[in-house]
Amino acid sequence: MIPVKFFNPLGNHRWYITEIEDDGDLAFGFCNLGDDEMAERGYMYIREIETIKLTCG
Repeated sequence: MIPVKFFNPLGNHRWYITEIEDDGDLAFGFCNLGDDEMAERGYMYIREIETIKLTCG
């Protein structure tokens, strides 16, 4: 079960979060930043995902 999915609506970046630590920042899940061969499971910080700036064209 994947309770949280973050995605980039202007691109093909996706983060599937399966676990979040009690601090609400450290998470574990699957990350694909547009390259299927480099996609991987691991730990990530929610605050880093939140800092991504989206731009159009």
